[in-house]
Amino acid sequence: MSTQPHPYKAELTQIALAIEGQQKTEVVPTRYPGFLSGDQDMTDPEIDWQEGRYVGADRDPHDHTEGQHSFDGGSWTIHPYDGFPIAWAMGSETVTVDDPEAGLTTHTIERLHDGAPPTATVEGAFFGRGSQEDLVNGFLGVYPDTATIQQDNEGKLEVTTDLIGLGLTPDTQDGTRSAVDVSLPDRQPWRFSKVDSNLELAFGAGAQSFARVIDFSLEIANNATAEHYIEESEGNEPYELLYGNGGYSLEVEIAVTDNSIYQEMADPTQGGFDTSITFVKDSNETLEIRSTGCRMEGAPHGVPEEGKIEVPITILPRQTTITVVDSESDGTGYLEAGTPA
Repeated sequence: MSTQPHPYKAELTQIALAIEGQQKTEVVPTRYPGFLSGDQDMTDPEIDWQEGRYVGADRDPHDHTEGQHSFDGGSWTIHPYDGFPIAWAMGSETVTVDDPEAGLTTHTIERLHDGAPPTATVEGAFFGRGSQEDLVNGFLGVYPDTATIQQDNEGKLEVTTDLIGLGLTPDTQDGTRSAVDVSLPDRQPWRFSKVDSNLELAFGAGAQSFARVIDFSLEIANNATAEHYIEESEGNEPYELLYGNGGYSLEVEIAVTDNSIYQEMADPTQGGFDTSITFVKDSNETLEIRSTGCRMEGAPHGVPEEGKIEVPITILPRQTTITVVDSESDGTGYLEAGTPA
C-alpha cells in the first residue's frame, strides 16, 4: 500500500489577488484579501453540458454539447485588516493623504455608479509536501456580487463575500501555473470591543446613541451579471461583468431601554434618518459606516421567555459611505491596478 502523495492540507494553502486594470486582463496577485477564516470557496468552473435527444435515437442521450461556462460559486469569510474588501465590493474610493494627520490615509468608499465593476485576478494555491507538486489555479475577472459587513458582541469584524468570475488564466488551463510569493501582514482586525462611537440613529428629536448593540450586519448587493455573447475571443466563457441595481440591507439587534425605536416605526421620520457606527484599532485606524435616507422596515418588540428585551431591526438605507483611516496604505488606493502578468 502506498501513502504517497499525501492529500493537500488546509494549513498549506494560499489565496492572493490584485485588482485588474481591465476586466479579465491578468495581473500579478500581490496581497491577501484579508485574514481568511473557515471554509473558502473559489470561483471554480461549472459547465452546462446540453443533452442531445433526437428523433431516431434511443432513451439515452445521443450526445452532449458543451454550453456556457460559469464561475459564480465563490464564497469567502474575511476578517479585514484594512479597507480593501469593502472598497472592492463598493467599487469606488477617494484617497486623501496625511488625513486626519500626518502618516494616516483616509479612504472614502462609495458605490460605483458609472463604469465597470473592478475585477481581480485571484490565485488559489495548494502546496505539496516533499516531491509533491503544488496545485495552483488562477481566476480572472473575480468580483464580489454581495458583501456583508458583520459584527457581533464577542468576535472580530468580518466581511462575507459571494464571488462571481469570468474565467481561468491560460497557465491554469494547461496546468503550468506556479504560486506567487505573498505574506500575511502583521496587522490587527477590527473587534467588537474597540468601538470609537456607539451606533447612532438620527431620528425623532435628533441623533440617539445606542450602547447595547448585540449584532450589526450591513449587506451590500451589486446584482452583477456575467454576460455571454456571440463573439470570437472568449468562446464558452463570459465576456464581461455588468452591474445591476444596487441595494443595502442593515440588520441591527439592540437591547432596548426606551420607546424611541417603536416610535420611529409608528411615526417615520420625514425623508428618512441617518445611521452611523465607527470601529477603531489600537493604532487609531478607524472604519466608519454611515448610511443616509434610512427607512425602518421592521422592529418587532416581542416578549422573550426570560431576560432582556432584544429587538431585531431591519433598516433599508438609500445611500452608504464607508470611511477607512489606514496607517499603512501610504496614500495608495485599495483599487489601484496591479502589474500586468
